[in-house]
Amino acid sequence: MIGLSQNGIGLAGALLVFTGCDSVASRVAFDKVLTKQRCIDSGIPTARFVVLDSARASWPPGWRPPVVLKPVRQGSSVGLQFVDRVDGLETALTEALRYDREVLMEERIIGREVTVGILAGEALPLVEIQPKQGGFDYHNKYTTGATEYFCPASFPADVTTRIQAAALEAFEAVGGRDFGRVDVMITEAGEPVGQDEVILLGRAEPITPPLRDRPVTRRLDGRLSRGGYEERQEQAQDGQQPLRDHNVPFVCQLPRPGRPGRSHR
Repeated sequence: MIGLSQNGIGLAGALLVFTGCDSVASRVAFDKVLTKQRCIDSGIPTARFVVLDSARASWPPGWRPPVVLKPVRQGSSVGLQFVDRVDGLETALTEALRYDREVLMEERIIGREVTVGILAGEALPLVEIQPKQGGFDYHNKYTTGATEYFCPASFPADVTTRIQAAALEAFEAVGGRDFGRVDVMITEAGEPVGQDEVILLGRAEPITPPLRDRPVTRRLDGRLSRGGYEERQEQAQDGQQPLRDHNVPFVCQLPRPGRPGRSHR
């Protein structure tokens, strides 16, 4: 489960160190409500939301469609539902609640979607996500050819800087360290709105990394192959937080489409 592997590794202390976020940050980032609360506390823009726990829940007062439903503790867009009509809420909630006992109802931001890789305190070039049809759901995320990715994304320099700054702030708000990825929606006015955070990139066989992560992981590989580890180790000797080397394989199990997954805490 998310956070437990890092906790077990961390208990080894000086005998075994690892790259990436610790167990506390991992659990926070995997929980969409905790992540949003951290962002709000840090003054980081995030989409309006409410938590629902019953398929019979009524439409919240003051809300208008479209909205997005997300199981609070799931990843890879498992259980993600787009709701365009008030009378579609119950059916969508029933499906989303198959994957967790709580569902995040979030206003749907209309705009462009990007993902921002984070490496050792620096935001990498933006990757823009453009599904060929529909939203960026499980199918479009893991089906080759269903979504196009553009890196670097074509934003004006000042907008790019704001997006990168917002992503880095969100990553730090959950206690992230070393490397990860933050998803950001860009409004039609060019303002970044934080979405989800993934602090463990899929990188180990036999699990194939999500297509979206490949530009990020390629850039990570390229940076580290040019002496990145040595540079971070030198920083560690100066009292700065290191990007630590490791030999620990990371493997995750993803639920298959159409089958209910087990929620993780």
